[in-house]
Amino acid sequence: MKQKLTLLSVVLSFFFSCTNAETGTETTKEATPAANGKAYLSTRFIGGLDINWIYLGNDGTILYNPVNGIDPVNLAAEIAAAPKNVGTYKMGAKGLSITWKDGKKAEWPIERQNGEISMIDGVLVSLQKGMPANYKLTGTYTARTFFAELSSSSKITFLPDGKFKEASTGTVSTAQTGATAEKEHSGTYTITGNTLRLNYNTGKKYAALIAIMNMGSSKALVLNTSYYPQNK
Repeated sequence: MKQKLTLLSVVLSFFFSCTNAETGTETTKEATPAANGKAYLSTRFIGGLDINWIYLGNDGTILYNPVNGIDPVNLAAEIAAAPKNVGTYKMGAKGLSITWKDGKKAEWPIERQNGEISMIDGVLVSLQKGMPANYKLTGTYTARTFFAELSSSSKITFLPDGKFKEASTGTVSTAQTGATAEKEHSGTYTITGNTLRLNYNTGKKYAALIAIMNMGSSKALVLNTSYYPQNK
């Protein structure tokens, strides 16, 4: 029984670490502004919803799925998190010539519609212009993850006064045993352009790219590469 409980503790700890990663990456280094650029979002179904971001800086910086927001770009933190997703690019007549920090090179063809990039490397993308100044969210949004006998959820409630509440749940269910663990946090949030910043009451600070997807009468949030439908 002790071994089973230890295993459950490890698994649930893993789930909570994954849940936090869905929201954003802890900001431990002061961001230094980079030149302005454009953020493109792609969503497609490949055995599930696949979400990716591409940031093209006016200074030739390219970021693939940045995890620290982009307003401003924290280049040092992005390199520390995933150097293979940071590089430089040159815009040619047919597309992007990219050199990544890990030394690899890539050629990504692009297509345009009405003068704006609409496809990168064969994938449809949409330009994300960012939120208006002083933008506030309202409502509760929940992301769920399932892996065989394991499941987790992250629920975030945003209030118009700039506060938020977050509840994370991890569950393990097997033929032999089962367990559920929960965590709750709260704090304040701000949105600048395409970047959501969560300032927890514990002192931790997280940042994530944000986009809003409107689907008829309902909507969903995209936080980095995670999908948070609004609760009805």
